[in-house]
Amino acid sequence: MVANILAEKIQEEVQECVKALAEKKGQPLDLTRMTQVTVSNNICSIVFGKRFEYEDPFFKRYRSSCRRNPQRRRVNVSSEEYSQFYDLCQGILSGCRKLYEDVSTVLNTLVKPFIDRHVEEYNEDSVDDFISAYIKEVGKNVFGM
Repeated sequence: MVANILAEKIQEEVQECVKALAEKKGQPLDLTRMTQVTVSNNICSIVFGKRFEYEDPFFKRYRSSCRRNPQRRRVNVSSEEYSQFYDLCQGILSGCRKLYEDVSTVLNTLVKPFIDRHVEEYNEDSVDDFISAYIKEVGKNVFGM
């Protein structure tokens, strides 16, 4: 049953991707971005039970936050900056603060609202995403259901 749900969600996203590609009518297109959007949407669909339109502003903001985080792991330091320990620390702290803000944005605007909604609207007979399956498995003890 789980494999069927997964296959259905992937097929739905493939159809949306094909439709988005067709709308481009042969115009140049960044397939890397399209693939990232498709994969992100598949993950959202499987975990949260919801997919987003490709140009949805909320979805774009979420993806932007996620995309910036791996870039922040790299700290580029020139030989001059090695002697300027204070500046280096300020840069690292600033990057950590921005990373924290992005992670908080994703957790507070995407993950938490979906979990809250799933808990409020939980239906034991309708388990079609990861959150619902988790609630079914441990919900009675954790969520007081």
